[in-house]
Amino acid sequence: MFPSKQRYALIFMHLCMCNHVWEKQGMETTVRLNRDLDSGVCFKSVLQTSYSDCFRRFESGKISFNVMVYRRHYLLCKLCFVSKTLTIKKEPGFILVHYPITDTSQENLAFKKPTQQSSIYFESNVGNAPSSLAVDGIRASDMIIDDHFACAHTADQSAEEYWWRVDLEHVYPVSKVAILNRKEECCSHCLHKLIITVGETENSMHLCAEYEGPVGPGKSQDIFCQKPMLGRFVRISKAIQETVVLCEVEVYH
Repeated sequence: MFPSKQRYALIFMHLCMCNHVWEKQGMETTVRLNRDLDSGVCFKSVLQTSYSDCFRRFESGKISFNVMVYRRHYLLCKLCFVSKTLTIKKEPGFILVHYPITDTSQENLAFKKPTQQSSIYFESNVGNAPSSLAVDGIRASDMIIDDHFACAHTADQSAEEYWWRVDLEHVYPVSKVAILNRKEECCSHCLHKLIITVGETENSMHLCAEYEGPVGPGKSQDIFCQKPMLGRFVRISKAIQETVVLCEVEVYH
C-alpha cells in the first residue's frame, strides 16, 4: 500500500537530510553520509529503486547534481550537489560517487586501475610482462620498447584457464571494452576466442560478450556487451588454453 501524499512529502524531506535514523525489525540503524554533503543540496531521493536506475538518473544531467549516493540495503538513491571535491567512501553496501558536471561517457574507466592476470611472462633479457602494462595509457602495439615489455603477457603454462582482469574500484555500467593487439610478429593472430565477463565482485562474473577474432595485428578492437552491465571487475579470458597478450585495454560506459 502506497503512503499518502502528505506522508510521502515528509519521507522525501527526511531523506534529503545528511543523517538518517532508520528502524527495521525493531533495530535502529544510523546512516551517516560523508560530512562533505553537509554543505550540499540533495535534489532528489528515491526509495526502492535499483542501482542502474539511480545511475541513469544521475547521468541524465536534468539537474545539476555531481554526487550520487546509493544505499544498497535500503535501495535508496540520493542525488545531490556539493561544491567540495568528494572521494569515494568504501563501505559495504554504500556507494558514494563524485563526478564533475561534464560528459564522462568517453572516460576510460580502466586507466591505471589495479590489475591481475593468471600468470606473468618472463624473459631473462627483457624482464616481466605484468598485467598493469595493459592499462598504462601507452597505446603502443610493439611488444618490446627500449628493452622492456610494453604489453601484458601471461606465461606459457599448463593452466586450466588464461585470464587478465582489471578492478575499476567502483561499480559502473560497462558497455564497451577496447583491446589493442600487438603488431605482426610471431603471435599477433593469437588474440582470438575471447570471453569478456563483468561483475560486481570477483566471484560473481557474468558474460558481457564473446569475440571470435582474431584482432588484426597492431589494431584496436571494440567489443560491446550484449547489454550494458553493472560491474567493478572486467575479465578477459580465452575459450581455449592459450596465452593472453594485451597491449592496452580500455573500458567504457
